[in-house]
Amino acid sequence: MNDLKQRLLADHAELEQQLKALARAVEANDAPCDLRECWTGFETSLRDHLDIEERTTFPVVAAAHRPEVEALRAEHRAVRDALAELGLAVRATYAAPGRGRQGDRVLESACHS
Repeated sequence: MNDLKQRLLADHAELEQQLKALARAVEANDAPCDLRECWTGFETSLRDHLDIEERTTFPVVAAAHRPEVEALRAEHRAVRDALAELGLAVRATYAAPGRGRQGDRVLESACHS
């Protein structure tokens, strides 16, 4: 259990760093490919972290801490909902009105040039 705790704490620290990098990308008005890359990394890491907590930690502590685990499950659902909404906003950043489906192609060109 101690290894798991250390891994989760390390995940929290990494997620915090990824969130800071994402905030810097937004504040600096970076190219959409940079923003998308930061977002995708953060979103994937956070979803993976939530899944790990739910699969490994929750079953171990659920019997003794059921109300807390249920509250965390509700929090995780809210986080996933927020991730979905933010993901849409990030995609809208590079697929602005007037560009339609070309947004992805424009973004890919910008990222690889």
